[in-house]
Amino acid sequence: MSAEPSNKVKTVEPNVSSYRWVILALIWLILVWGDVALVIAGPLAYALIPDVNLTLPQFVSLTTFGLLGGGIAALVGGSWGDRIGIKKAIGVGTIMLGVFWALRALGLGYSFLAVCTFIGGAGIGLVLPNLPKLIAIWFARADIGVATGIYGTGFWIGMAMGLGLAVPWFGSNWSLAYLVTGIANLTCGILWLVFGRETPQGVSLPRVQLSLGSALKEVVKLRNLWIAGFMLMLALSAISTFATLIPTSLETVHHISPAVAGFAVSLSMIGMVVGSYVIPMLSDKIGVRKPFLTGSGILWGVCVFFAWLVAPHPGMWPLLFFAGFGVGAAFTSCFILPIEAPGIRPEIIATGSALVAAAGYITTGFLPTYGVAAIAMVSFNGAYVSLLAFGLIYAIVAGTCLLESGPKVRTRIQ
Repeated sequence: MSAEPSNKVKTVEPNVSSYRWVILALIWLILVWGDVALVIAGPLAYALIPDVNLTLPQFVSLTTFGLLGGGIAALVGGSWGDRIGIKKAIGVGTIMLGVFWALRALGLGYSFLAVCTFIGGAGIGLVLPNLPKLIAIWFARADIGVATGIYGTGFWIGMAMGLGLAVPWFGSNWSLAYLVTGIANLTCGILWLVFGRETPQGVSLPRVQLSLGSALKEVVKLRNLWIAGFMLMLALSAISTFATLIPTSLETVHHISPAVAGFAVSLSMIGMVVGSYVIPMLSDKIGVRKPFLTGSGILWGVCVFFAWLVAPHPGMWPLLFFAGFGVGAAFTSCFILPIEAPGIRPEIIATGSALVAAAGYITTGFLPTYGVAAIAMVSFNGAYVSLLAFGLIYAIVAGTCLLESGPKVRTRIQ
């Protein structure tokens, strides 16, 4: 389904500058180290839980607090970026993330860790909604998918680094892990403030004069943004579940060693990296989004479900790779949709992105932990059926509800 002509978005084609690659590298680093810090405690839970006297539900809830903080702050972060500037919003958010997630090294009990994790997560909420608008400013319209795909790989590379290198880097020293990754994020924030730019030289960007309430009132009327938020929730919930369900189920049911089970997760993450880049690039070149979004949802749901059915036989390995490929593409593509949402004005793209991020992240703080995990405690089969359902629902929504917004249906003002 194509958008009606009256709904097509008119945007300004940016003056393409070679400095765009510096901008892209800086935000890629921010995403990599943000995700490292987000997941670094997982492999060190065996030391962190007894040292800080946490229960297992308390430890699991810390990730929920990070996502919840990010989702709530995203609403403010997008509007703030539209009003005061993207550079300031991203810089403040990254420094918040670095400072408060470094403070977790003090380990002053559950409440202290929960507050620091929440505020650090809020820093992420200031960063993410502003990235689509930044890409729209710096990159030509035909390259938006490629640029989004490149920075999208940072999510999975950071997650793989945090999960795979936590023990080799830090042993059982969770405090040092928190401190080092927090300082790394703080360094990224300083680098952004020094070298980051909001616009290419000679390009000015109008500031939004609307209040937060007025801007939100405008973007909530845009159908594609709500649909994108729902799709992001499904994709992010699947990704959060992958990291815990795959190794736990393989170890428990099939008695696969922790090392091999860990490799299974890593293989899916490699697929996420590849899918995050390849699918947005292809959808740019062909000029449509919906077929690729629909296919990505089907691919991840079907492949992860059948990977479980054939485990531990060799057919499991390519299926896990393609499951990761599909969900990585599905997740990253959601960050393209706010830029192209029919009816959105360029000045409020960050506010639109904030609506998508908030809808996705707030619900993801609860669905994997209190939904799929609860099902897994009763039946691993039921948990994998849930992942299949997430993928198929994503595909159905993308194919039937989303308005096509790819390059073929857009207009430009040169």
